[in-house]
Amino acid sequence: MLLSAGCEYAIQALLYLESNEQDELKTVVSIAKETSIPPSFLAKIVQRLVAEDVLVSGKGPGGGVALARPAAEITLLDIVQAIDGLGFKSQCVLGFPDCNDKVPCPVHSYWGELREDIAYMFAAKSLKDFASEITPAVRRRLRTGRNKR
Repeated sequence: MLLSAGCEYAIQALLYLESNEQDELKTVVSIAKETSIPPSFLAKIVQRLVAEDVLVSGKGPGGGVALARPAAEITLLDIVQAIDGLGFKSQCVLGFPDCNDKVPCPVHSYWGELREDIAYMFAAKSLKDFASEITPAVRRRLRTGRNKR
């Protein structure tokens, strides 16, 4: 798995927010209910996304979260960086701590090429782009809570 469960859930939650009223704050509870993301896990994810300026939050009655900027300005790389960091760009895919160009693991050269392609893909498309490519079946899952692992 390239992305953590938290990162996958963050992307799902942000796609849900992008596909709904953009000016309206949504509570973590309502997002969790609509996407079937565990609420306590989502609350931690949302905290990270707010800290990294991907989401904004409002407190009190009528509070909740919303995208911090237009979906066209949020890339998948922004989300990955906020939740998982950019370790995929430098860490060994097999987990060897001493893997490098001088002492490579068995997949080092292949992974080096792939990681650049992955980083490009994460940076090249915005949340809006990804949302526009969601199929009706995936949109239904985002809205009906069929994202359970």
